[in-house]
Amino acid sequence: MSSGGVLAKGCIVRRGSTYSIVLSLGRDPRTGRRLQRWFGGHRTREAAELHLAELLRLLAAGDLPPARPRLAAYLEGWLADRRPALSPKTAERYAELLEGAVLPHLGGLRLDALRPAHLDSLYRRLAASGNRRTGAGLSPRTVLAVHRLLHRALADGVRRGLLPANPADRLRPPAAPRSRQAALDEEQLALLLRALEGSDLHPPALLAALTGLRRGELLALRWQDVDLAACTLAVRRSLEQTRAGLRFKPPKSRSGLRSLALPGLACEELRRLAAGAGRSGDGPRAAGAEDLVFARPDGRPLEPDAFSATFHDAMLRLGFPGVHLHTLRHSHASQLLRAGASPVEVARRLGHASPVVTLTTYAHLLPGEDAEAARLVEERLRAAMSRLGGSAR
Repeated sequence: MSSGGVLAKGCIVRRGSTYSIVLSLGRDPRTGRRLQRWFGGHRTREAAELHLAELLRLLAAGDLPPARPRLAAYLEGWLADRRPALSPKTAERYAELLEGAVLPHLGGLRLDALRPAHLDSLYRRLAASGNRRTGAGLSPRTVLAVHRLLHRALADGVRRGLLPANPADRLRPPAAPRSRQAALDEEQLALLLRALEGSDLHPPALLAALTGLRRGELLALRWQDVDLAACTLAVRRSLEQTRAGLRFKPPKSRSGLRSLALPGLACEELRRLAAGAGRSGDGPRAAGAEDLVFARPDGRPLEPDAFSATFHDAMLRLGFPGVHLHTLRHSHASQLLRAGASPVEVARRLGHASPVVTLTTYAHLLPGEDAEAARLVEERLRAAMSRLGGSAR
């Protein structure tokens, strides 16, 4: 074992083909023995030097990580550190995944002993019987979410010197096939809206179907966001529900901030509500209540989860099984694409970050597109061969 250059309170040593770091932490006041911490596994000296500088910074700040933390302690601390930068809903979801899917199985394992085989076994167990309440397997999408969360958390562990490498790097992420979103055609949507006429659900359902607004955007809409003279509305925020309660937040992405033209039917319905005939929020106002388009009688916001459940129950009662509130957004997108709207315009209207998201999500809702593409290719090839004097059989 040969030593490298010594820095203040730390040095780099080569062990075989890798470089390790030794931190000097003074002496034990009881025994007088020198106290050292080893951090190893770097493939290059440059990487070890960068890590040593970071460890010395943490040491000076009194934030040096524990010697051999258990996975549970590390992940709980990791989430606590990052919670301020996460949305409450995301932090809540991360906590659910850790508490329900990871810590019961791997929490007692030492962090530096974690291996790809442990994660592979965890994913297979979750897929087979990961639901702690029912014993059923978790969906592929949930298992993939667990993998992505662990990969992110363990990558930070590598940067902090607690791991020589990320065990999740060596695994192929669990496959989560993209679910095909159901959508209603124009006739089905007309039947649904007719069935809702006269109910409190008709105005928000009509607006969702004609604008493609997300649930949170719909329930956060204020009258000040609506221009009835120009028949437009502005999407400026969304309503989010967590265990801590309700909160208004910016839309899902920067592209979620948008202005939408309102079709005549939607504009007429909003004018009717604005005039007071069945307008949400009539009655004594709660303290601090906003002028929401769709609200409780006292003006307080509707709870998104309860609103979705109410809508779904109405669909079952009216003979539309499988239709959810989000189905109206998908229906709006598919109808626009079938009518010939460009993917760029549909993406802008839906608040998607890119037209690629739009096409990936809704391509299957365009029946006959593949056959039409094949016909056009053949038609052009036949025309080219005809110009050359050949024949296509």
